[in-house]
Amino acid sequence: MKVLIVAPKGFPDIRVEHEATTLAQEGHEVTVLANARFSKPSKAPFPIKYFWLASPIQVLALIPLFLKEFREADVIHVCDTLLALLAVPLAKLLGKKAILDFFEIRSLVFAYDWRFHPFLKAFGILATFLGELVGSHLADFCVVVTEYALRALPKRYRANRSKFVVVGNAVDPSKVPRVKPSDEFVLCYFGNLNSGLLLLGSLISSLRHVRDIPVKLRIVGDGMLREPARKLAEKLGVLDKVEFTGFVPDEKLPDALPASLYIDPYWACEPRKHVISWKFSIYMALGRPSIAPKVGDFALKFADVVVFWDPQTPEKLAEILRWAYQNPKSLESLGKKAREKFLSEYNWNKESLKLKALYKALSRL
Repeated sequence: MKVLIVAPKGFPDIRVEHEATTLAQEGHEVTVLANARFSKPSKAPFPIKYFWLASPIQVLALIPLFLKEFREADVIHVCDTLLALLAVPLAKLLGKKAILDFFEIRSLVFAYDWRFHPFLKAFGILATFLGELVGSHLADFCVVVTEYALRALPKRYRANRSKFVVVGNAVDPSKVPRVKPSDEFVLCYFGNLNSGLLLLGSLISSLRHVRDIPVKLRIVGDGMLREPARKLAEKLGVLDKVEFTGFVPDEKLPDALPASLYIDPYWACEPRKHVISWKFSIYMALGRPSIAPKVGDFALKFADVVVFWDPQTPEKLAEILRWAYQNPKSLESLGKKAREKFLSEYNWNKESLKLKALYKALSRL
């Protein structure tokens, strides 16, 4: 089959790359239609075509391009619930098979922090809510990340349970970057700084309680919260314990990421409790210990490989940091357990079997 994967977050993107590569290896003719705004040069073994999308308003401008590209494909695989508003109905209008890949339950959370962009948050919630509504009724199959995400959908969305398929977030073990051990005790926060103010505040505040141990918080990434975070660290007198690297290109990440302990920022917002983030999968694959805010069902599911704490109690995080610093062997053991869990449950080699089965079912429709 000719498969067109629509990737609004650009390329390369870990999930899109894994899905496209898997389908190409299965003999499908794969093309990725990627947002040029977020894309970088790639040596992918399949053609990549580009469109420009910088705001939700520009979605309508994509109609001529989509009509042209959709006519040549058998399957339209849409990796975004907002674009589902446009892409899925167009695909069905042209008589094509359509898949909506939710990635996450986007109607529950929007990329911008409401404190800074209340209008964008409201627009995003409405648009993605409609996207899920359209996708779940018109798409031949809907892919969700976890069973938890499926349970979060209103019952009217999942009236036809058979069309929902769970293909979890996972990484290919061969794609995991090699990161050297850190020579000092470093807690690494890796992510954009446009949301997660509560988490950043908790991380920085916890450093007040561990002034007597040589712990450093390395924040890898950039965004509008960087300056507020820096000012908070300065106000609390812990600026010497915080390192801001700013944006780091992919090729230089192995030099910025060495750490003793990792924090998964995508557990920071309560609505994301239904999502397993990519970074979490990568930390598990690396066999590195990680900590995360205690949110939802995952706090129970991963209690054996992740240390959780309530982000509203930075003093508890300080106790975890002190324990981690004083017990390096226990920390190493935690990382090994995480690696074992990754290999048995969350690697792409296993999740890809579900994607292959999905496309076999699609070919029979």
